Amino acid sequence: MLILIGTLSNSGSEYFAAAMQAIGRAVIVGNQSPGGVTGMDVEALPNGAILLHAVLQIIAPDGTVLEGRGVLPDIPVELNRKLLLQGIDSQLEAAIDYIEEQ
Repeated sequence: MLILIGTLSNSGSEYFAAAMQAIGRAVIVGNQSPGGVTGMDVEALPNGAILLHAVLQIIAPDGTVLEGRGVLPDIPVELNRKLLLQGIDSQLEAAIDYIEEQ
């Protein structure tokens, strides 16, 4: 399995990618994710505002703490804006190349 990740991959998508990577079930392609992975409680305040606060730390099956670190891809590929504007996704192309080489 190949999983594409990037700077907009956050929370559950990071945990899924890290877990699959840790157990050897996926190759991760893209650029490092932001590391926004915590369990949160949500509380409504009397003034109508909402308070979010972390209550647990998510750890990948291999013991890696993802918060603040993110997922490191096995095949690092940066997105190229000029190529994207031409309809070419460099990360997707790298994933396809990897599949074809296997």
